[in-house]
Amino acid sequence: MSIRLKCALLVLAFEGVLCLTLLLTVRYIGAYFDDAATAMRASNSGLNHLSRLRTLVREQLALLTRLDENPSQRDEIERISIDIQHRRAALTERGRYRPNLDEQLDRQRRSTAAYLAASRIARDGAMPPFDTAAHLALDARLGAMQTDVLAYSSARVDQAFAGQRSALMILWVNAVAGIVLGAAGLILVRRWVIQPIGELENTVDAFGRGNLEHRARVATGGEFARLADTVNRMAADLTRIEKQMIQRERLAAMGELIAYVAHNIRNPLAGIQAAAEASSRQLPPDSDVRSHQEAIVTAIIRFQSWLRELEHMCDPLHLAPEEVELRALLDNVVAVFRPMSQRRSIDLRLALPDPHQRVRVDPRHFEQAVAALLGNAIEAAGDRGRVVIGSSSNGEPAHWSLYVEDSGPGIPADRVSRIFEPTYSTKKGGHGLGLALVRKIVQMHGGDIQVQSTPGEGLRMTLHIPNALPERT
Repeated sequence: MSIRLKCALLVLAFEGVLCLTLLLTVRYIGAYFDDAATAMRASNSGLNHLSRLRTLVREQLALLTRLDENPSQRDEIERISIDIQHRRAALTERGRYRPNLDEQLDRQRRSTAAYLAASRIARDGAMPPFDTAAHLALDARLGAMQTDVLAYSSARVDQAFAGQRSALMILWVNAVAGIVLGAAGLILVRRWVIQPIGELENTVDAFGRGNLEHRARVATGGEFARLADTVNRMAADLTRIEKQMIQRERLAAMGELIAYVAHNIRNPLAGIQAAAEASSRQLPPDSDVRSHQEAIVTAIIRFQSWLRELEHMCDPLHLAPEEVELRALLDNVVAVFRPMSQRRSIDLRLALPDPHQRVRVDPRHFEQAVAALLGNAIEAAGDRGRVVIGSSSNGEPAHWSLYVEDSGPGIPADRVSRIFEPTYSTKKGGHGLGLALVRKIVQMHGGDIQVQSTPGEGLRMTLHIPNALPERT
């Protein structure tokens, strides 16, 4: 949301609250007076019906008490009964005026009808006096209802005048709301404008001092949030470019070192290979020494292949994954390091739950990564140590894991995060090339590396590799 829109919304909110409060006040007052007028009209109508009904009841009572003197008044009494029922129906439509009235009207009607019926069959002068209890009770009830209606009407009028006080209260609330909105506007302007500008200023100042890890934190949204995101992305890009430049310098130095090492090793290896091949040809086919010589030649060939890969480590890797038997791949690596482990009395074990497990990897590059891990583990285990290389599924069908565990001194926790950086090594005289290559190969396989180290108790490195790999990466 833009600053212009936010300020416009503040102004509209302030004016809207004022207008709404005034409209509510006017509507409130009008509604109260309309309600009072309606209540007065309803009360007057109810009072008219009650007064007329009471008059009819009294007239009928007077006629009934003199019926034995003038029997011709029966028609008038019946007419009054019909009129009473009409008034009763009108009051029934106004349920407010009829509590406990129906029963008394029914008693009055039955008393009148019974007396009229008795008067028709009675002999002259033999009419008993009329029982006025029902009529008198109805008259008293109607009088009480008139009093209730007058009290209700008076209460509604009082409520209408009380609306004036409520209207004044609303106006006071409106004034307070205006003050609160003004204060809230100042607070929001400080939060939406002043604080973001100060945060951006501090961030740029931190960048000027060389602290590219500093980040602007603007949570207000709108232009300042987008500007803060842009500044943060710029800092992240600068940090990434700086790291890339350092990485390139390290890779360049590492490439020169690798070329120097490979050049100085390849010639002696070629001589050893030639001597081993020549001596192997001079031995009889069934000689045990001949098999040892052939193993030396195989190891030298594999080592020369690794040297070539090291020379190209700074170049992009090209993987050609294929399905291979994991045990056969690991046996090739273990066979190279078996003499070294035996010479130092190291217990080198291969732990595979499924000896026929097949995995999809680039065998050449993956074998090189395993060799780097195994070589480091044997060096770290020390004489009479223990090294275990094995696999596990960890209950994850989408991945399989390969681990290399040694009984060496381990790595301090503050150094674990740096062991995969090129040119960084925890070993005396190390160059930090092997683990950098391992990480590169594992990442190209779409996996990751987990390091578990307890200083003084050993180190365990676990490669998590996905089961599904593309045909070529």
